[in-house]
Amino acid sequence: MIVIENGRVLRANGVEEATVTVEGDTVTAVGSAPGRNGARVIDARGAWIGPGFVDLHVHFREPGQTWKEDLESGARSAAAGGFTAVLTMPNTDPPVDDGPSALRAIGAARAIGAARVEVAGALTRDRAGVEMADFDSMYDAGVRVFTDDGDSVPDAGLLRRIMTYLAGLPGAVVAEHAEDVRLTEGGQLHEGSMSALHGLVGLPGAGEDVIVARDLALARATEPVFTSSTCQPAPRSTSSVTPGPQGWQ
Repeated sequence: MIVIENGRVLRANGVEEATVTVEGDTVTAVGSAPGRNGARVIDARGAWIGPGFVDLHVHFREPGQTWKEDLESGARSAAAGGFTAVLTMPNTDPPVDDGPSALRAIGAARAIGAARVEVAGALTRDRAGVEMADFDSMYDAGVRVFTDDGDSVPDAGLLRRIMTYLAGLPGAVVAEHAEDVRLTEGGQLHEGSMSALHGLVGLPGAGEDVIVARDLALARATEPVFTSSTCQPAPRSTSSVTPGPQGWQ
């Protein structure tokens, strides 16, 4: 049993200082500890107590750009910040686009033993947007999220085939980067009054909208589990759809 005391807890009625008791993998009490015999007591004074955060979009840059980040520094930083699980993107050098590369990344991440690190695989070989990646071998390695993060799949026909294929793999998720580079090429910030004021090339919202609209139409036709993330440094939403008994949500 673990007793965590003197920390701040966010509850339905606001923030309060409370003691949290954990037995095994279950929170058994919030408020006062029912008993402390043999318990490990942690003084969380000045800290927050809560469930672990999960980040579904991280870049640990290994292999290929480890001067920026690597699996160990990223996983340990995540754990230090309260993130107990993260999902790494596949746009490494070389990309994670087949089973062997996925197994190497997964094995290296698990050997660190900090935060739980899951690995996303690419949608297309080499993230080049030309042909499907090796989904079967990545799926067998444990990959469940597939994305060409940083680039959308430009060919709608190819993306339709990808969605159709991944819809047949239980638990597989198609995650698209929402950006039509023909509309955003050369852009430096969100298109609007500030870009005009500073004479900078803007990133039009339509550059995201047309990709999200296309991908939603393909998702409705093929019924994978699908999510689309925006690319602009501006307050825009993330769309996700899954088929259900009442239709698409």
